Amino acid sequence: MPAWPVPFSGRESSLALVETWLFGAGADRIAWLRDARSGQLVWHESLGSAKGGAAQPHYPQVIAAGGRVLFGGGDGDPTGEVVALCAADGKRLWVRALPGEEVHEVAVLDDVVAVATSDFIFGLSVTAGDILWKTKIPHGREILSRSELFILQHGEGNEAVAGLDCKTGKILWSERIKGVNALHVSAFNDLVHVAGSLFAVQEQQDGTSLFVGTQGVVRAISASSGRMVWTRALPPMETTSALATENFLYLPCDGKLIALRSDTGETAWSVSLPDSPLSLLIQDGLLIFTFSQGLEGETYPAFALDPQTGKEQWRASGEKIPYGVRPGPQGVMLAGTDGPKLAAVDTANGETIWSTPIRGSVQVVGEDLVYVYDWSNLVVYDAATGDVL
Repeated sequence: MPAWPVPFSGRESSLALVETWLFGAGADRIAWLRDARSGQLVWHESLGSAKGGAAQPHYPQVIAAGGRVLFGGGDGDPTGEVVALCAADGKRLWVRALPGEEVHEVAVLDDVVAVATSDFIFGLSVTAGDILWKTKIPHGREILSRSELFILQHGEGNEAVAGLDCKTGKILWSERIKGVNALHVSAFNDLVHVAGSLFAVQEQQDGTSLFVGTQGVVRAISASSGRMVWTRALPPMETTSALATENFLYLPCDGKLIALRSDTGETAWSVSLPDSPLSLLIQDGLLIFTFSQGLEGETYPAFALDPQTGKEQWRASGEKIPYGVRPGPQGVMLAGTDGPKLAAVDTANGETIWSTPIRGSVQVVGEDLVYVYDWSNLVVYDAATGDVL
């Protein structure tokens, strides 16, 4: 018999689905491993109490890598620690304390664990937790791993991206777009793409200030050399809705969705939009996006385009497509992932396969299961039928 639902008090980053196993941790600082289908508990292990008492809940980031599972950083880290447990039995392998630091994010590349903190980025040995190197970069977060590089977004109010040698921590290159306070960073093959919008302060008659987008900037950088491959100036962009693939960058920009060729920055195609899309995804050879508000009497309509040409493939009525989308199993898009209604949508035609009311939001999607956090438990749904396990 399935053990679901099970108590859970974490975030999406506090879960790691690896084949048939689900690792997790929550604000109670208890790490665990469960059978991903049945929910049966394999092991659980305390990560220890928060140092000095936590002012807010801590939702640790969970990473499974090479027979180990790492816990650290995440939302509200009060510990300045990274903990490594054996993936098979939960036994503690090592703990690395970084005194005076708040861990923001953890990433793994080969045998090195990168740890971004308030003031530094550290390189730890994945096998023993020893500090291999330490580099001064304040406010680091969102670490990408490519080849022999850690690509780190950092800064506070003046964003930048840097490439670090994973073996030595040496900063090989750094790129900053002056005046940008929010960046979208992606990396495929040897190219790192950085997109952001410049803002100006506009004083209002009531004495308040309004930040107004003035220009969008997109740059492509060689990850191996740091050389700028191309740069484009565009109208202000919605970088939070940007999507990058190996061949294209898709950017909501000035009432249009623009596809830039990733290798040259040239515009491959653009389509006019009635509003800025909230979320974009690539699934089953389609570029699919939804809107956050009703258009022409519809509620949250969804569109599917050919990602190569921008040609519309189907348009689904928002009465069938709830707000918020993410990829599901083959041939299925999940909509309404933030509730209150979750739906499975056929990516071939936009038709709803099933829908069911949910509390909370989708956290993890497996090959045939959907994991939902309902604010107190982890509830699991069959992706084919919408039934609760």
